[in-house]
Amino acid sequence: LRLPSEGGHELKLSYQGNSGELKQLHCGVFRTSLVLTVQGSVGACAMLSAKLRVDTKPGELNVGGDMNGNVFAGGMLKNEAELSVEWAKPISQNRLESGRVAKSTVANFSELVKITPSVSVAFGVGFGLDFTVGYSRGKFVVLLSGQLVFGPGGAGGVAAELKVDQVIELIQFVRQALEESDFRFLEWVSEAAFEMISKITELYLNLDKTLESIVSMSMFKIESDWREIQADQKAVKNECKKILLEADKTQFITPVAKARVLERVCKTYLFEANSFSFDDDELQAAACMKVLQSIKSEREFFEVLRIIGKVSGKGNSSTLIENFRMIFDDLLFQSKQKNTAQQWLSNRTFTDYAFLE
Repeated sequence: LRLPSEGGHELKLSYQGNSGELKQLHCGVFRTSLVLTVQGSVGACAMLSAKLRVDTKPGELNVGGDMNGNVFAGGMLKNEAELSVEWAKPISQNRLESGRVAKSTVANFSELVKITPSVSVAFGVGFGLDFTVGYSRGKFVVLLSGQLVFGPGGAGGVAAELKVDQVIELIQFVRQALEESDFRFLEWVSEAAFEMISKITELYLNLDKTLESIVSMSMFKIESDWREIQADQKAVKNECKKILLEADKTQFITPVAKARVLERVCKTYLFEANSFSFDDDELQAAACMKVLQSIKSEREFFEVLRIIGKVSGKGNSSTLIENFRMIFDDLLFQSKQKNTAQQWLSNRTFTDYAFLE
């Protein structure tokens, strides 16, 4: 069985746009593949049921439903059931073409999670949406409502740990979703999951490791290595060198990660003799400029400025202006990057520096 259908269930989450209008973010298509091997009246009722209900609990699967107005109590499925939740992520979001909204295209379905009676599925994170990504006990987990994955009559839900390749796909999708919603909407990712994604992408900038190897690290190792990259002046100088060598890595990191990177590279340090081949401040200014050039949206730029220096949450307009001055007046305009920085600002919609003051 393919539930709710072969084409799956298209998930769209709503959020409020800049002018208060309601917009939608396409989060892909979900479907459930359910293989049942049951005999006798239980099997007949399950296959003929107009409303099939599947419940998942640690170590067991239950199937039930309604048939011809009669309640079908269902039966316990031991080694005779296999359920997998499949997801096709959107390749491109809805876009306007010749005044019309083009239908989103999707990739091929891939298995998100497979559940058998021998697998315990733990609901460690609560959710209010049909689709939520969380981080619990050092693991990324996805939570799907029964209504979403099983269609009409679905009950309960499914929670499962994401594998390494799925986490990498999630990181890329989070960045895409942020851009599509103009950095306004990401309620379907928990705060803990988003923070861990931000730290993983920061480590990817700093460590000579693949993204796969960083995602595979334990939570303790990720937290420990993340603290080390901001521990001293030498660590920040090394970060600046890596940014200049692999600037393309800054393209997909979150605004939170960019804010922390900018806070580090814009910090004034005492000159360290023979540390690098050219002046330390120039090294930091060049790295700062590379991070800024990865910011394509005015909204993302302002979000980053409001986050810099904050342990949690965002600052107000005073914070934004203070951080603007720290980046441009105190560093870039005092360096060889001055003309590049001025040109970058002139190409943005926020060209009036006096307005910010």
